[in-house]
Amino acid sequence: MSKPTEQRADGCSIFFTLIIVVLLSSAFIWIHSILQPNEPGDVSLMTDKDRAQKIESHQKENQIFISRINQYHSDQNSSLNVIMSNVVSKYNTLEKNNN
Repeated sequence: MSKPTEQRADGCSIFFTLIIVVLLSSAFIWIHSILQPNEPGDVSLMTDKDRAQKIESHQKENQIFISRINQYHSDQNSSLNVIMSNVVSKYNTLEKNNN
């Protein structure tokens, strides 16, 4: 007969290893969250201000560009109706010339 020895279940060591990994991961995340500063540093604050200024300047340039385009179209009176009428009249003259 075989000698009686202590036999543990195969999944037992995996289960304990999993518990240890989860606990260590939780501890690492908890320590990392404690060590994070609440306020952004001076460098990131300066970077955020620079970005905000650049965004504001681009928005101003965009508004100027849009107003120039609208002014051009209002000066040229290029509405969709006028443009389509011009296309139709040009098509009609081309059609008459080809016949």
